[in-house]
Amino acid sequence: MTKSISLTLSQESIALADNGLLLHQKETINALESYPIVLNCAMTGAGKTRASHVSIQKYASNLPVLYIAPTNALVQQHYIDAQDFVKNNNLPHHVVAVTGSVLYQITKKYPGIHRTSEAFHQVIRNPRAFADIFHVGNKNGPIWLITNPDQVWMSIVSNQNQDARNLLLDFTNWFRFIVVDEFHYYTAEQLSLFFLCMAVWKEFGQFDNGLKMLLLTATPDEMVTDFFNRADIPYTTVGNTENIGSKEIPALAPVHLILTCGNLEDFQSTVSDEYKAGNDGVLISDSLHEINRNYQFYKNDYSVGRITGAIDSKQRKIESQKRLILATPTVDLGYNFIRPQNKDRQEIDFIVSSAYEKSKFWQRLGRAGRVLGRKQTHIHSTAYMLFQNPSVFQPLTSYNGQTLSRKELSSLLNLDDKRMKVKALTREGLFVASRKLREIKTMLSKEDAHRVDRIFQTLKKCFDPDNLTHDWSSVEKKHWLCDRMRKVQEKYPNLNKFQIQQFLKSHTLNKKEGYPDPLKVLMSSWVKNYYYTQGKYELFCQLDEISRFTLVKQLLEKKSSLKNNVINYYHEQMLRLKYLFNFRGSGDHQEKVWVYDPEQLHSEKKITQIDVISLISKYELSSVFSYAAAIKEWGISLPKADYFVRLIDFQPYQCQPIFRFNGTISEEYKKGQPDENDDVEILPVFWRALALNNISLDFQGKRTPPIEFMPYLSNITEYFFITPMEKYQMKHWLKEYRITESELVTNDQSYGVVFGKDAILMSEELYYRNLKKKESKC
Repeated sequence: MTKSISLTLSQESIALADNGLLLHQKETINALESYPIVLNCAMTGAGKTRASHVSIQKYASNLPVLYIAPTNALVQQHYIDAQDFVKNNNLPHHVVAVTGSVLYQITKKYPGIHRTSEAFHQVIRNPRAFADIFHVGNKNGPIWLITNPDQVWMSIVSNQNQDARNLLLDFTNWFRFIVVDEFHYYTAEQLSLFFLCMAVWKEFGQFDNGLKMLLLTATPDEMVTDFFNRADIPYTTVGNTENIGSKEIPALAPVHLILTCGNLEDFQSTVSDEYKAGNDGVLISDSLHEINRNYQFYKNDYSVGRITGAIDSKQRKIESQKRLILATPTVDLGYNFIRPQNKDRQEIDFIVSSAYEKSKFWQRLGRAGRVLGRKQTHIHSTAYMLFQNPSVFQPLTSYNGQTLSRKELSSLLNLDDKRMKVKALTREGLFVASRKLREIKTMLSKEDAHRVDRIFQTLKKCFDPDNLTHDWSSVEKKHWLCDRMRKVQEKYPNLNKFQIQQFLKSHTLNKKEGYPDPLKVLMSSWVKNYYYTQGKYELFCQLDEISRFTLVKQLLEKKSSLKNNVINYYHEQMLRLKYLFNFRGSGDHQEKVWVYDPEQLHSEKKITQIDVISLISKYELSSVFSYAAAIKEWGISLPKADYFVRLIDFQPYQCQPIFRFNGTISEEYKKGQPDENDDVEILPVFWRALALNNISLDFQGKRTPPIEFMPYLSNITEYFFITPMEKYQMKHWLKEYRITESELVTNDQSYGVVFGKDAILMSEELYYRNLKKKESKC
């Protein structure tokens, strides 16, 4: 098998239009005349932001604008660009950038505003009321709001109050021009929310009344266009067709591309040679730990910057001007590297990057050779794209040494987009979207209530078209059950066997019970699931409600150990519920410890927080200091905390965690994935978060955690997720990832645990990949 392949990517040009616009920018303006939704799919670095600005000028010169960007760094960049555009073109808009920290600042600074969601609503309606924060002046004018999808999601979906209703109205009625940047980046949950809004806009005639929406992406996803087609929403695409006969200018310089396997450490001598030759470069890895280790290697002899999610915008700007930049995926999305010396050629002369996903590969490769508007457009850039599996580039073996266009490379490269969004257009996506549909129903008059069912039917046609039994009433019932699960958490925060026993003794069966105790609902749901797994579900269904609960009492009184089953069932449902509505699909909720890092091994911050497992497995540590002892020892000011630890060096040997469970896993989990029954499952079975008790944590390499860390490790079941796949299947598939995975060892079988930032995402993807394999065999 070929270990590496060398290619040359030809120079790419972009077509010009008139009036100083590029052709795709003019096409965007023209397309919005006829279509409510336009996808601009022009290549990376080709001026899609300007396409959005000139379109806003044309169609929303005096109307409210919403501009959504996926990261805070990109929000800040768009804020600066929009301010310049508004000023240079005398537009009346108040440009406002809203992030979580800004909303928090408002709640602290303005009496009477106690909730960030309330602050967000007031900012949207009157940004001038917060002029000392946004510096917008006193003149009347529409808002040009730039924010990230987290704020939209957390404000609307994570709240069940009047603020959420107000914001839902804001995002569905207030804005008349909406731009969504880097649309390919969004997760399934985020897309579900966007799709809900589009279905609402369609039902209430917003598209017919002039609402415009512009989606920007260099790597379009067929799933998005599938939604538009299924929902019968008119749209068109620009920027991705060849233009014959148009005048062109260079946009991307030629790139010498090397596809190979390895890590950043393997290319340290190559990077040194490039740097000494006067070239400026970027090293990108999905692993923060890999970036940090390489930063220590280069920092003393090179002009080197480090850009990770841990640094603030001011420091990020300083770091981005260094000649050699080491970065995590925080720079993947629309990040501009601007050198202080105003180079005539491209800013990035060489790039060394991991490339495990399709979208990341093209996003990072697109960093090299950007020459739009530059004087020198013919000088090669060099890109070293690193894989874990050489089979990815084997189809290119016969092209070794040849010149290809990027389009030709795309058709030949065997890259999968691991960031699967299949869930967005499945029953799970429908369930997420329908939660807010319930809220919409409460806001409508009786005359308009039927619209909810029509919206649901539109969503069902898009998300779950083959399920003939899945209707609005069944979804409402599931949401009601979820509400009762939350009530169990409120009323019984530490549910135990004694509370269950007391409830069974005190509860009287009543046919006319209006609003049952949440614990009764939990036990009724559990017993239904119990009999289903026992193969006796049909007999159970023949019982009336009182008989079913009588059965619950008899079961739990006869076999007390089943009370633990009820508790575990409850924890599992809450875990799944919690992460079903988690916006980023992230399991990165591990406890963190305050760390003193004078050598800046972890980030540019000398005082930071690191999760316990990363701390133990990746770093050599000092002894643990109390707050007072740490101040005395290090002579610096510290945030108030129980204790601190100092980073000494990187861990010199492997120290992977191993999780041990002294119990048994149910047969349902041993199958690999559970069977789904709509009537039995409260939540859609798209992944299994298994809540286990009595897990112990060991570390390879005779690594013993400090005793002070043990409380952080005691509640580990809330943060780690058992994939429903065989351990070795998971290990094979995860080879292409820089993600932490370990083993959960039970007394009869070994399971795989994926944890960290993308834990839930990985579990979902493994489930869907396995599902797709099964479907392909049918």
